[in-house]
Amino acid sequence: MPASSCWTVSAPEPYVRTVTELPNTYSARWFSTFLDTVPAEQTAKELTFLRRVLPLSAFPALLDLASGPGRLSLPLAQKGYRVVAWDRDADAIAAARFAAAAEGVTGARFEIRDVRTLSSADGPFDGVVSLWSSFGWFSPTGNRELLRSMAAAIRPGGRIVLDVYDAAFFRGREGERLHARGGTAVRERIRFAGDRLCIELRYGNGEEDRFEWQAFTADALCALAAELGLGTVMACAAFDDSIEPNGEWPRMQLVFERAAPRSDDFEPELVRPHG
Repeated sequence: MPASSCWTVSAPEPYVRTVTELPNTYSARWFSTFLDTVPAEQTAKELTFLRRVLPLSAFPALLDLASGPGRLSLPLAQKGYRVVAWDRDADAIAAARFAAAAEGVTGARFEIRDVRTLSSADGPFDGVVSLWSSFGWFSPTGNRELLRSMAAAIRPGGRIVLDVYDAAFFRGREGERLHARGGTAVRERIRFAGDRLCIELRYGNGEEDRFEWQAFTADALCALAAELGLGTVMACAAFDDSIEPNGEWPRMQLVFERAAPRSDDFEPELVRPHG
């Protein structure tokens, strides 16, 4: 969704959904409309980014949270990573297992698991990956605890890669727009309820999806990570190290690192978020 999209802005209506600790649920229509139509070049770009911030030589064991049908887990395993992939959607995990068997991929294990059970993961891992705005579903307390669990699941020196919506992009873009994705007409309504970003999708056949997230800016998320003992390695947008998360792109990528034991005279350089 480029920053130049045409928006029809209307006055936000009251959003009455009660925030709970239940995660967003993605329908079969969402999968077929959005996930199944991700261009191959976009997937390749995301893979290149992951391999750059999680080089195989240093981060061979990864946990992919909300992995879906293995769009990234499978090619990462084919590149030599050992991947444990979690998703609470049984159909998505079944599709990933089928694809792994069909392609002869042995380096990935797919499990039907909820991210809220992360404390029971078989770690530690070298890296935890959570892409396509799979972080932020819960209350501020729930999201904080999830990030804390991610930190606990990696070894000292391990990394967390988050790909989340940038609140700075969506502020001021509340309203509706009609667009097409994969030949499907979608009416998208965006609004805020306090710090919650709420998105409603209405498909041409009458089906609907409703999602919400705690909305973060890069600075706010980096500050939360710091409170949990995580240093910011990188903050960017569009999976491009050179692009700042400055509200011009809907999604931003943040790479955090758990502090590793080091001598008193050595301190790794951290790349701070821009702005």
